[in-house]
Parts: sequence; C-alpha cells; structure tokens
Amino acid sequence: MRKLFIMGASGKLVRHIAFSLIRDYELFLQCNKMCEELRKFLTLAEGGSGNLSIHLIRHDFMEEGVESLFSKLRSLTSRLDASIIIEPVFDQTSFNGMREELVKRVVYLNLVVPITLIRVLTPFMIGEPSVIVVLVDLTPLKGSRVYEGLNPSLPTVASSAALHTMIKELPNYIPRNVKVVGVALDWVKVPSKKLPPEATSVAMSVEEVARFMRELLDGASRYPSGTLIVLSRREKTA
Repeated sequence: MRKLFIMGASGKLVRHIAFSLIRDYELFLQCNKMCEELRKFLTLAEGGSGNLSIHLIRHDFMEEGVESLFSKLRSLTSRLDASIIIEPVFDQTSFNGMREELVKRVVYLNLVVPITLIRVLTPFMIGEPSVIVVLVDLTPLKGSRVYEGLNPSLPTVASSAALHTMIKELPNYIPRNVKVVGVALDWVKVPSKKLPPEATSVAMSVEEVARFMRELLDGASRYPSGTLIVLSRREKTA
C-alpha cells in the first residue's frame, strides 16, 4: 500500500481529503489539538470497522518546531510516496491591528513551516516518482479581495505569495524523483462552516475537491513539476 503524509489533517476540509484516500494509502496524519476528533471522524466515516491504516502524529509546530517531526515520522515509516502540505492560517487582522508578534506567527506557520517540512519529508520520498501537493489560496493570483466577505491580513497575503513562488521554484531544489504540484483553491462548501451569500453559487463541494486530489495523486505525471493548478468552478487552469 502506498504511503501518504498529510499536514494539518484535522482541518475541516483536509480531514475529508484524508478520508477519501483511506482505501488507497497508509496515512500518516499530522494533527495538534484535534487529533482525537480526527480519529473519531475517520472511524465513523469509514464505518467503524477499525481496519484503518492510519497513524496520527500529534505535533505542535509552534511549540516543537518543524525538524523534530522527522524522528516521529521515522519511528513509523522509512518511506513516503506522497505528501500533502497546506497553508494553515488565513488571518484577517486589520492593518492597524497588526503587531510584530502576529506577523511573525503568520509568516512562521504559513511559510517557514511548509518550506522546512518539505525539506524534512524529502528524505522519505525515495520512490520514482514521489509527489508533493501544496494547497494554497488564490490571493497572489486574484488579489486580496478574491474571497468576497473575507479580508486577509497583509502577512497572510505576503506569505501566500511566497508559497506560490516556492511551488514554482521547488523543482530547482528538491531531488529529481520528487514532483511538486500546487493547488490554489477557490471557495469550498465545508460542513459546519457558513459561507457568505456571494460564495454559495461558485463554491465547490468537499467531494469535488477530494475527488480532484485523488485524481491528482494518481495522475501527477500529467503535470510538469512546479505547476500551479487553479481549482475553481469559475475556472480550471494549470
């Protein structure tokens, strides 16, 4: 069975992506405060059989850093076939409300963590080809008002733009057997999360996103490494 690492797997969208891959992959799921909630969700969604190839890795990047995750993962596996990395924070602090500590926190979580985590994960990705998928937002492509009703903070927009550049340039830094593909997400209808009225007509379902992710992991060879795909009902471009 193929092996997949997912960052931030307890998130409301990402947990659905994890569940959609449960039959095809042995899953290594990084979570923090909601690990037990994630376990219950996956168990109930799967039907409670208990025959799940899931490893929850409780890890707090703010408290433990990134590099210490290596030993936790190494105790569970020596290889990975794929990884999913996310942009974890969509902060909406106003410009006048920004303080230095907030800027440091947003940039650390949204930029330092993904970059360092990819470096930590690549030694596990020894197959040909291995795949890293990076989930990002649309603000560097469509501007800070792309999500009507949301007002991303300047550190959020800046770190997102840096992630877009990272996706494009990663092929120049990571081993040749590892392919990286970015996915910039438009609105998604996530259960228990209310959307602004303007978004309801264009929002994708979690099932649509999960299906796309399955297809991407299975067919990543269709895309050159460093590709950024826009996933939206309004447009689908690479």
